[in-house]
Amino acid sequence: MKKVIYLILGLIIALLLGIIIWFNLPIELKYKSEIEYGNSLIDNIKKYKGENQKLPEEGDWKTLKNLHFNFNEIGSTIPEYILINDEEFELVFVEGFDPPYLFYNSKTNKWNYDFPSIPERFLKE
Repeated sequence: MKKVIYLILGLIIALLLGIIIWFNLPIELKYKSEIEYGNSLIDNIKKYKGENQKLPEEGDWKTLKNLHFNFNEIGSTIPEYILINDEEFELVFVEGFDPPYLFYNSKTNKWNYDFPSIPERFLKE
């Protein structure tokens, strides 16, 4: 009977340790495939900006498809491409309804797991 109790306690402790370790992993390890895909999109966007002297528009589906964005059933991009202003954009991997989300900001040039920025066009009222 003691062996069964020790086994159950050991499994519970191992499970709790696994959960704690998972939540404390760096985002580069937790979201490796998303970041690699996002980095390839970032390179394509920067190349587009170099050739056209502007960032692609959010609703320009043809251009975004040529930049190798994936699309979901409702027609939005995966990851979401958000144009913050003429010089800044974000790629947001939306999972579920509520933030925080994994996102890349071109101004900081970093991946974060937080709340994305609000585009400037929504702030000018």
